Amino acid sequence: MFVTLKLSVLLAIAVDLALFLGHNVWASLFSDSAEIINKFASMTPLLLISFVFDFIQGILSG
Repeated sequence: MFVTLKLSVLLAIAVDLALFLGHNVWASLFSDSAEIINKFASMTPLLLISFVFDFIQGILSG
């Protein structure tokens, strides 16, 4: 269980880094509106935390 938990956390960190460093790129893939991109940028920290806990919950729930 510890190996899968560690791998899950590493994967969550990789996804978080990709989203954190490229949140403008991700948002602009779906919309050209500056307002939408800014709203997504303000929501990104909550989304990053959610991803980490979601990856861990998937392992702990079996």
